[in-house]
Amino acid sequence: MITKTVPVMGTVVSILYDVEEGQEDESEPAIAASFAAASQHLQRIDERFSTYRHDSIISRFRVGDLAESPQDLLEVIELCAQAQQLSLGHFDPWYASEGFDPTGLVKGWALEEARIQLERHSDIPVLVNGGGDITVTKGSRWRVGIQHPFIADSIIRVTEATAALATSGTYQRENHLFSPLGLPLQTVSATVSSNQRSLAIVDALATALAVGGLDLLPHLEALEDLEAYLITATGEQAYTSNFSFLDPT
Repeated sequence: MITKTVPVMGTVVSILYDVEEGQEDESEPAIAASFAAASQHLQRIDERFSTYRHDSIISRFRVGDLAESPQDLLEVIELCAQAQQLSLGHFDPWYASEGFDPTGLVKGWALEEARIQLERHSDIPVLVNGGGDITVTKGSRWRVGIQHPFIADSIIRVTEATAALATSGTYQRENHLFSPLGLPLQTVSATVSSNQRSLAIVDALATALAVGGLDLLPHLEALEDLEAYLITATGEQAYTSNFSFLDPT
């Protein structure tokens, strides 16, 4: 296993290459090329979609300073509309008082775009992880630990990532999640996974589950190719019927 990291989007994105032992030197050129392409792509997306940059397309869109919306912005807006509908309004980037804020979806979208860049430059199986949002090469299987929300540096469950997996919650950073429907927050950790849906949608639904909590879980259960797991502020664990838990050993 070879790991490369790049600080971007307010976190550190880790890219894990599943290289067989003894093949590290042979794989290095492909890894270097793919990592460079993915890093540049992530940095470009960060520059264009950061809500903290006054010159980003999101900031300019908010103040009506775009004569025409670029294609990547239109794609993000469409994905946000899909996520809002799928989440029954628990994910709503139009809710923020500052204006349109797709942050809860853009990171997942960016990581998936980075994975596509990696696959274009190398056939080595990869896992891309940005703050608990994970996308992996199609057809590969990765053991992933879910952070314990009450015990630092501890894993509460182990699951398997085969396509897209995202986490959200308040256990690492408080006061950054708000319910668009005005509900009190009762969930400290939310994880959503899918074999077919994009990480952008999975990322947004993890945010929705973090604010919707137990009330949203039955709806997610009914959605095709989607599994969810949450932990409430009182320590209660709840999950959809087919969420994959692995033996931690």
